[in-house]
Amino acid sequence: MSGPKLSKYELEQLRKAELERIQREIENSHANILHIKRDISSEMEWCKHELDQIDRQMNLISSCSLSEDDRSQANSIILSERQRICDLLHCMDSIADHVIAHPNELAEVQAEEHRIRDLWRRLTESKTSILTDRIEYESVMTNVAEKLKESLDCSTFSLAEALQNIHSIRPESISTSADIEQMRAEMLSEIVSLKKSRFASAKIINRLDNAAQLVSSETNPQRLNDINSRVIRELSHSFDKMQLIYDEYKDVFCRHNVLLSQLGKATLEEDCFDTVAEMTARINTIKEENESLHQQLLAIALTEETAALLAEIGVDFAQITLDGTRNAYKIAKGVDAYGIVLNNIQSAVGILPIDIRLNITRANMQDIVNLIDDLFTVHGLAGHVQLTLAQVVDYVGCKFNSTLCLDGTEYAQFVCGIFKGKEKAGKGSLRRMHLMPKVLRTFCGMENCMQYVIGADGELYKCEHSVGKQNEIVGDISVGPYFSDLEMLFYSSIPQKCIEEVCPFLPMCLGGCANERLHNKHIRDCKQIKEKHLLLLSTYLELLRN
Repeated sequence: MSGPKLSKYELEQLRKAELERIQREIENSHANILHIKRDISSEMEWCKHELDQIDRQMNLISSCSLSEDDRSQANSIILSERQRICDLLHCMDSIADHVIAHPNELAEVQAEEHRIRDLWRRLTESKTSILTDRIEYESVMTNVAEKLKESLDCSTFSLAEALQNIHSIRPESISTSADIEQMRAEMLSEIVSLKKSRFASAKIINRLDNAAQLVSSETNPQRLNDINSRVIRELSHSFDKMQLIYDEYKDVFCRHNVLLSQLGKATLEEDCFDTVAEMTARINTIKEENESLHQQLLAIALTEETAALLAEIGVDFAQITLDGTRNAYKIAKGVDAYGIVLNNIQSAVGILPIDIRLNITRANMQDIVNLIDDLFTVHGLAGHVQLTLAQVVDYVGCKFNSTLCLDGTEYAQFVCGIFKGKEKAGKGSLRRMHLMPKVLRTFCGMENCMQYVIGADGELYKCEHSVGKQNEIVGDISVGPYFSDLEMLFYSSIPQKCIEEVCPFLPMCLGGCANERLHNKHIRDCKQIKEKHLLLLSTYLELLRN
């Protein structure tokens, strides 16, 4: 007895649906390949820059007064480094120029995507190896630099810096009064530029003024060259070095003032520095002070009194982030306050519902497991706090190392393992509902017309990932939000493709990150999203049955 037969129309519809599915898979794979090729393009620029620097190094070394042994040793190391980068560039070229033989066949395209992903992973590892294995290279460079000091008329540069930054003017090349006047004019122009720098302290400006007086009256090429090398070039180089570390200084200094303000103390004005060493020493001092201030703040942040006050004014719960046990927390937060935070949680847990957020990356997966054990068994918080497991995602290409981000499938597998292995240790603390697909009203606050992010200077943004980007400011706390074309773009609709496909996962995804769509930086990996939710849901159903 045969079962019901499908009509010709039904068969045609099924065939059409299958063809559409295959086409979507092909398009997704092509999009992923294109994304990788774009990343490779930027890495190729890095390789070309490195090769250019290496060629300049070889040219300078060949023109300097070095022994044959020193020159041979330096060139050998540089050539080895050059060959490694050339090999890396060659592999990138082959991927960037590769054309898929059968671009409309699903199996062919997916196999090519897998191959390119694997090559990209190996290329990334090769670049990391090049950057971490430069000990011998830097050692040789430093040794040669010591022998170049005299010829370069400078005592403060490493060889690598000399090769990139110093263009020493040789006195013997100056033969006429016109040459001297040109040299003098260039030096005076450089002095004026240096005096405008944010790093030009009163002491340095005075030094530059004295140098300008000497330059204006000096006619001896040798002495002009000495002034150029020992004053102008050294200060220029020092300013360049300070600029490189200024962002770090600004970051720790701003954090310092925030902590002082939170503790009700007077804030400070920015420091002035004469040398790189002074700035570096100040950065280290501020870091130590910040750790102390942070501990002071944490000690008063979530006391019983504070928790009671928050509950009284209607706060529903407090969320606290812990990204690992004591050592991991210290590295992540920059302060050894793990014990203080846990004491605060234990003090407040009976007054205010506490949610502990665990941000998960490849780097802290095992430590997250240890942390859950620590919270439940050592500190007795099982059943008293809620745990929220969160996947770290590099939505907009920030400074975070995106290779540490788990993909959707990896994250789901890890989370499912935790629920299966840890639920009995703290029943109710790991929320089973966390495994359920969550229906979203909006993807995030960026799509909420009533939500803004406040920057350090009172500026308003629509997204936390926009903070610090001047072109994405949409208002100020003193005047409120103001209309801009950019702001309107933030309220971008769900991608039409998602609606047309009647995707069953759309209520949990809403087309992905609005900021991501706005900047067109990333392509959503729908396959990963679907696999993630299906794995989580299957674990939820399994736990229910048990």
